[in-house]
Amino acid sequence: MTPIADRWDHVAELDVEGLRNAALTAAVTGDTLAALRDIDIALGTDLDGGDRGALLYARAVALQTDPDPARMVDDATAAVGLLKAAGRTSEAANAAAGAAIFTQRAGRIADAVDHAVEAMVLTAEAGTDRDAARASNSIAILFGQLSAFELAAMTAARAFDMAAELDDSTRAITADTFCYVVVEGLHGGVDLDAGPAIAAARWLAEQPIGDLAAQPVGPTALAEFALLGVLDADPLELAVAVRDDAATMSIRFSAWHQLVEAAAHRAAGDSAACVGLLDVALPALTGLGDEHRVVRGHRERGAARAALGDFAGAFDDARTEAAMARRNQIEQVGRLASQIQRRADLEVARAVLRRRADDLAHEVSTDSLTGVGSRRWFDLELARLTDRTGWGAVAIVDLDRFKRVNDGFGHHVGDRTLETVGRILRRAVRSGDVVGRLGGEEFAVLLAGTRLEAALLLAERIRLDIERAPWHEIQPGLTVTTSGGVAEGPLSSIREVLRAADAALYEAKRNGRNRVIAA
Repeated sequence: MTPIADRWDHVAELDVEGLRNAALTAAVTGDTLAALRDIDIALGTDLDGGDRGALLYARAVALQTDPDPARMVDDATAAVGLLKAAGRTSEAANAAAGAAIFTQRAGRIADAVDHAVEAMVLTAEAGTDRDAARASNSIAILFGQLSAFELAAMTAARAFDMAAELDDSTRAITADTFCYVVVEGLHGGVDLDAGPAIAAARWLAEQPIGDLAAQPVGPTALAEFALLGVLDADPLELAVAVRDDAATMSIRFSAWHQLVEAAAHRAAGDSAACVGLLDVALPALTGLGDEHRVVRGHRERGAARAALGDFAGAFDDARTEAAMARRNQIEQVGRLASQIQRRADLEVARAVLRRRADDLAHEVSTDSLTGVGSRRWFDLELARLTDRTGWGAVAIVDLDRFKRVNDGFGHHVGDRTLETVGRILRRAVRSGDVVGRLGGEEFAVLLAGTRLEAALLLAERIRLDIERAPWHEIQPGLTVTTSGGVAEGPLSSIREVLRAADAALYEAKRNGRNRVIAA
């Protein structure tokens, strides 16, 4: 057995970027054992958070041919957090988009949507680089899996454009996805412009033999477009030309190629060849979870069997196709309903939090007994007015000998008295005026845009309203009067105006109370 130290030396030579590329190649070719081994060795060493996140996502990518997506989901989700914390935004976007695909494959549609939204936000922040392009590419795949083909095609086209100035392997990946979502959308009856995707397929067909561009994706995609009638070419000729290359590729590519070649054979009148190819391709496509192509495969084989007189087999394929379509419909609607419920629950929770925040803000800004502004809120409003230009006035109102009310009738009568004074003040002022309780039985009104004469009239009206209130309804023998002080000045000096009004108030107290005096 190779010593661990020697195995690590081998991995260290690849570095994190080399391991990422190896994982991507392994995912395409299906030969994942070596890539997974090297990544696991690297993860067992001392790595910073960003590199650990990059390798966790690389492992998720290498695992994507595994029928159980649970490990992919865990690795990709963990990678997002690590990469975000390390400030590697575009890599985090790519990992979030991958997590969206893996969670959708696991049937967790609401989580998939959350990951996709996060990926789109991160992609917008990241700008344009390889990982951002691949993130957009993965989002397009997710949209395609959800049958949102218009969005899928638009996002795939953007990813392909982003990759135009990047490496050929990234452009090959985005071109493959672009062709895939447009082909499946056209098969599904969606009206899409096939021209740009056909151009991407032709670009793929022209690429030299190399890691990812070596796949016979271009000619196979062109054969798909020819079968759909949007490209003037012989689909069988295109498919047969790359048959040997396709047979050596990953299960995903070879099974898809067999589906396309089978359809081309049936279109050419060779139903037996169609059935033979699909007997091999359908189990592979089913194992990969490629539902769009599985449905097409059963449709093609059913038609070929009927042409051969095998009506029982054709009926089986038709029944399977219908059952899959029905199951997919139920799953999609069910997942959508779950997503709606989850979103509704979140909105309800947000609404509760908003109401609580509003309640807390109200509690902080409002005097609980009188209903006018609290002293803290009044001070904030006072500071706000000092930043304004113009003129203003202040009226201060203080209850006369209020201690006698508490001592003679009890604090419950005193509280009801203050409540009533608060109502009178709120009713007397304009909507834009600021009225607050300074403390105890003292209140103030800030009157922006008001001159001294109008402020005096308001303070006098408040004095009379308080004096004439039906206090006997609260307590027989209860009477309440007030004294007031009023001053005016520039808003920028409103604190000095407040002090002048306070001095006028004490002048009113010294002059016999139950009166208003201007500074």
